[in-house]
Amino acid sequence: MRNWLSLITVMLVLTAAVASPAAAQDTRIRIQERIENRIVIPGEILAEVRRLIDTAISQDVRDEIRRSLERVATDIRRIPSTIVTPAYGRVYGVEQNREFTTQQTDRQTKTLAIGATGALALRNVVGDITVKTGGGREVTVEIVRVARGRTDADARRGLERVQAEVTTRGERGSVIARYPDERRPPYSVSVAYAVTAPAGTRITIDTITGTVHVAGLQGDLAVTGVSGNVTVSSCARLTKVQTISGEITVSDSQADGRMELGSVGASIRVTNVKADRLTASVVSGAVIAREVQANGASMSTMSGNLEYSGPVSARGRYEFSAHSGDVRLGITGGFDLEASTFSGRVATEPSLGLTSTSARVRSLRGAVAGGGAAVIARTFSGSVWVGRKL
Repeated sequence: MRNWLSLITVMLVLTAAVASPAAAQDTRIRIQERIENRIVIPGEILAEVRRLIDTAISQDVRDEIRRSLERVATDIRRIPSTIVTPAYGRVYGVEQNREFTTQQTDRQTKTLAIGATGALALRNVVGDITVKTGGGREVTVEIVRVARGRTDADARRGLERVQAEVTTRGERGSVIARYPDERRPPYSVSVAYAVTAPAGTRITIDTITGTVHVAGLQGDLAVTGVSGNVTVSSCARLTKVQTISGEITVSDSQADGRMELGSVGASIRVTNVKADRLTASVVSGAVIAREVQANGASMSTMSGNLEYSGPVSARGRYEFSAHSGDVRLGITGGFDLEASTFSGRVATEPSLGLTSTSARVRSLRGAVAGGGAAVIARTFSGSVWVGRKL
């Protein structure tokens, strides 16, 4: 936890430095008041960073970096305040105590009669969540609580104190893990959900620690997590997946409108997806999107490579930006290309018909197949390659 908070602090300060020294100083002070890690960046380093950014990066790229980090800051503010305190591990049992050698397990199955297209909210703190589709008009949830303690009595106390609250109101249902506000409890408890729902169920998932797997859902789906990988497959109306330190994998899925994916410290991998607009942003990690069908796309990473392949819409806008990493695009259809790098090289597949006489091409503009879609690819430290197939 401290590592990624430190990383975010540095990047937020650098982003503020793009705007003004006063903004950088104000950002650093405000962040230091909220987290234990106190990072002091010498003024001469900030000045050099500002000079390099001003001379090397265009205004629109600076704006994109600023917007990406503002989204990260917003995600951090949404995390419960207890997550950045030492007490978090003790209160919620995230950090397992080695002395907790005794285990007690409770399994129960709940049925929620919310109809074939009802709404289900899943809230958890520690534990895995799996969702698969089934027939009928009811949702079934297997809830597995595992409590650990120094003694059997401590573990049993954990099962008594930590409960999964299941409620149903009309076509809306919820499963919420409830943890008591205790300091230094003599136990730790994880709560896992295994959900079987009608395909048309609309599901929202909010969790802190644990993996999430969702497959086959036809209703709306949105997932928000902090620590844990998220895997989504064969879902028809995926709107959002956001994590802090968990990889995101999406395959064979669609969205009626925008599909929004975001992570702070892990990679995003997308295969065979369709959406009106795909957005994917990462601070530290790669963004790999293959076989994408979208009328527009916006993808960015601060530290990592970026890859994208798929057809483009004639009136679409496709933006790809990396700070430290390569950008590789495999695009079919007509498009107007604008590609640039500060430290690296821009290259295109010969069949695109875009050539340059320079041996060290760092920027390139041109129309491919008569033009059409706007394709913008930029990186600061890395190379750009554009072709028909990756």
